[in-house]
Amino acid sequence: MNKIDKQWYKTLKFLSKMSLDETFEFKKKYPKKFKKHVPEKIWNDLHKFGYISSINDMPHAVTPSGLQQLRDLEDIRRKDL
Repeated sequence: MNKIDKQWYKTLKFLSKMSLDETFEFKKKYPKKFKKHVPEKIWNDLHKFGYISSINDMPHAVTPSGLQQLRDLEDIRRKDL
């Protein structure tokens, strides 16, 4: 797994565990921890590719295509081990 894949995997895995409201609440309460897990550049890249969404209509920050990307990255990670 290359460096970009590792960063995306870490971020998607972190965001997939929370709802959209919890994500924004965490970002507001703990901005340093949030930036550690979700760097702004990675957030922007994932948002641009449609893997995450910040629209209030969505229940979760990670979109279905983001979950598929996470599964693909987990598969790559398992094969590397």
